[in-house]
Amino acid sequence: MASQERGRRARGACQRVVEVSRRGELALVRIDTGGKVNLLSVGVLEQLAARLDEMSRFGSAAAVIVCGNGRGSFAAGADLAEIAALDAMAASELSRSGQAVLSRLADGPWPTGALVDGHAIGGGFDLAMACDVVVATRRSWFAHPGVRHGFFTGWGGTARLPRLMRPGPAWQALLRGDSIEARRALSMGMIAALASDRQAALTTLRDMLRSFASWSRAAREAWRSARRGAPQRGLASAWHRLGLAEASADNS
Repeated sequence: MASQERGRRARGACQRVVEVSRRGELALVRIDTGGKVNLLSVGVLEQLAARLDEMSRFGSAAAVIVCGNGRGSFAAGADLAEIAALDAMAASELSRSGQAVLSRLADGPWPTGALVDGHAIGGGFDLAMACDVVVATRRSWFAHPGVRHGFFTGWGGTARLPRLMRPGPAWQALLRGDSIEARRALSMGMIAALASDRQAALTTLRDMLRSFASWSRAAREAWRSARRGAPQRGLASAWHRLGLAEASADNS
C-alpha cells in the first residue's frame, strides 16, 4: 500500500496528468492524477502552469474550464507528505508558486470556469475560487480543513472567498474548517449555479462563459475587480471602467 501511495504521488511529476482538450471555442483543462483523489503536488502545479503557457503561446480559446477526474475529485489540495518534508523556506516557495499559477487563472486573458464534481478541498478549494465562475454538481462539497490544524496552502482561496461576499455564514464555515455542501454554497453565493450531474454542469458553465467571453476585455476586468472586492478607490474605478466599456459597446 505504501509503495502504491508513493507511486500516485510521483505520478504528477513523471506523467502527464493535466490535459487540455478543445470543445469548440472552449479549452477544457482536466486534472487527473490517476487515483481516487486529485492531489495538487508540486509536479501537478508545474504541469498546470505548462498547459497555461501552451495555451498562451498557441491557443485561441475564448474561455477555459478547469475540471477534475470525473470520479468525485475536483482537487483535494496539496500533497501533505510533500508539505511535511518542507523546511520554512521551501514551504514559502510552494505557497508563492501556487499563488502564481492560480493568479494566472484569476487574472489571465480568458474567462475561466471551475466545473466541480465532487470535493474541492484545501488547494482544490483555492483553485475553484481562482476561477471567474464556479458551477458544481449536487454531490459536490467544499472545505479548507487545514485551518483546524493551523495550516493551509496559502494559494489565495481563503483570501478570495471573503472578498466575494459580506461577513456571514461562509466566513464562519471557512474559519471552522467546515464542509460546505454544494446547495449551501449556492445559497451563500460561493458558486454561480448547481447542476444535476457533470454533463449538465458543463453545459451550464459553457453557456455562462460564452456570454462572459462576449464582453470586452475592459468590461471583464472591471467585473473581476468588482466581484473580488477591490479596495474602495479601486472598486469605484472598476465600476467607472465598466460603465465606459458598456457605453462604448452601445455606441459601436
